[in-house]
Amino acid sequence: MIILTGGYIVLVTRLMVLFEDGPYKGMEPLMQKLEKQGQWKCLHRDVVPKFYMDYDGIVWVYQKL
Repeated sequence: MIILTGGYIVLVTRLMVLFEDGPYKGMEPLMQKLEKQGQWKCLHRDVVPKFYMDYDGIVWVYQKL
């Protein structure tokens, strides 16, 4: 996937996957690291109640710098 400068990246998942053992456990710290490095900018982060069935979800919108 190629994202051009100024392009948007939208990520959506269930909130619980960020806290379970697995590939997404350290995702938010990595996302923050990329932002500090100037790779992208977080425009929006929102927790969505009952996103899927009774599971809460999380949505991020980033812009590539």
